[in-house]
Amino acid sequence: MVLDGDVIFRIGDQVHHLAAGDTLALPRGVPHAHVVTSPQARVLTVAMPGGFERLFTDLGTPAPPDTAAPPADVDALAKAVAQLGVEIVGPPLAVR
Repeated sequence: MVLDGDVIFRIGDQVHHLAAGDTLALPRGVPHAHVVTSPQARVLTVAMPGGFERLFTDLGTPAPPDTAAPPADVDALAKAVAQLGVEIVGPPLAVR
């Protein structure tokens, strides 16, 4: 669920433009990506079955207030998600 901001999600070949209050299901096994198209966004994610939250606890670093998130370490991310059975299959989704 998008709590604040605007986000574009691509699920397979479908593109969805979401704003605050919108929800979307990301089916297991279907490639997906997202990009924030507003200055910032907050998204509530529920992953089932449990275990995927380890990605956030293992790699997450709290950002100081009023600062942007640091760039992701793509190699560390790929390694972490592989341990969870997830494969990164392409480049990040870009704003067009």
